[in-house]
Amino acid sequence: MELDNIDLTIVNELIKDGCLSLRDISRVTGLSAPAISSRIKRMKDAGIIKGTTVIIDRSKVSNGITVMLLIKCDPSKISNAVQELSSFEEITDVYRVSGSYSIMIKAEVENMDSMNVLIEKTSGIQGVTEINTLIINEYTKEREKPFKKLKVNLKCEYCGNPISGRPYEIEYLGVTRFFCCPTCLGEFKKKYGIN
Repeated sequence: MELDNIDLTIVNELIKDGCLSLRDISRVTGLSAPAISSRIKRMKDAGIIKGTTVIIDRSKVSNGITVMLLIKCDPSKISNAVQELSSFEEITDVYRVSGSYSIMIKAEVENMDSMNVLIEKTSGIQGVTEINTLIINEYTKEREKPFKKLKVNLKCEYCGNPISGRPYEIEYLGVTRFFCCPTCLGEFKKKYGIN
């Protein structure tokens, strides 16, 4: 599924300011507020937009230490390590990476003692063989850049196959559902008694 230029404009406007009103976005796109709302809902239902957030100017607030950990892990244990790391409260981001390391995390801790506790907890995860610690001293840029093009990987709600091209859609229980073909859409309707 590929987003059109209006969808891209909406996404990029929300990246610049997630608090923009539908009216503000409407002025930029030329669409009505209800049309914008419908497109945002559709992108949320598809998982393209996961939420909106506030970006804090970290030079103006004090919230402890932000640290990046580069982690080497036994390849057979990476999935379990990622899952365990994702459950740590102080960890804000977890990435599987290629190269010398297997996993990269970003965490916010109160002080050096709590950073050492995090490193100990991380080193205790089965399969972790090495940790390299980077303390972030200064934030110079922390915004997402606008998208020029987005290709979305959707799976059919009924058969689970990847959807290529424009999906077939239906609104069911307040959520837009996506299907790869009219047959899957029809089977879904039949299964749930939708007319």
